[in-house]
Amino acid sequence: MAGQDFTDFARVNRESMAATLDWFDRYLTRHPDVQLVYRRHPSEWNSPALLELAKKHANFHVIFEYSVRQWIVAADDILIWMSTAIAEVYFAQKGCHVVRPQPIPHEFDPVIYQGAAALTSYEALEEALAAPHGSFPIAKEVIEGYFDPAPQPAYLRMADLLEQVLREPPRDHPFDSEFKPHFNWLKFFALLGVHGMDALHLDPAKFHRICPPFARFAGRIYGYIQKAKVKKADIRRWQADIDRCLAQK
Repeated sequence: MAGQDFTDFARVNRESMAATLDWFDRYLTRHPDVQLVYRRHPSEWNSPALLELAKKHANFHVIFEYSVRQWIVAADDILIWMSTAIAEVYFAQKGCHVVRPQPIPHEFDPVIYQGAAALTSYEALEEALAAPHGSFPIAKEVIEGYFDPAPQPAYLRMADLLEQVLREPPRDHPFDSEFKPHFNWLKFFALLGVHGMDALHLDPAKFHRICPPFARFAGRIYGYIQKAKVKKADIRRWQADIDRCLAQK
């Protein structure tokens, strides 16, 4: 997606979220016995719309804890927009529906969603959730063309691949010019500022009047910073686990 203008995608993102939450509002009102768990994206760390819906409906829960896979396994049905976590849903053999109030521009849509069956109206959502689990929204040959249920854990496969990269000589051709990484001083200093704000516990919303673009940028990055934080006690525990595993070899 190098060189792409994200303006149209940002608009689709905002409008799709607003429409989806409206559908959830209507559905939860009609089905108070249903528990809907919304696992937010890191960039949604501060979403007034989600908080308002959670206040309105006791059966709407906004969570961020645990992995996506843990919630997928625990759920009866999964509603998804464009996340590649749909592969986890597929291999967990769970009911799944792709919810898309608006079509996503093809240059931003993950390739595995090509030809996927999507719910594009509230009526379609209501009908799909009332019916027994049907066929998966993505064809078997498509999703298994990109993912596979290998017996070896993914982290071991990644470690083997990294070792292979280290062992083998560098490739003899550089990146194409449009994909070559470029250092961006503006983003560098902006990220320094965001991390400084986080260290001082400053809310990005307070900077909206001074510099709206920076406030929006900081708001998106804050979620990733919060998710990446690790307590020193956890680091020590993980190091002990790794040392124990290495000692057993």
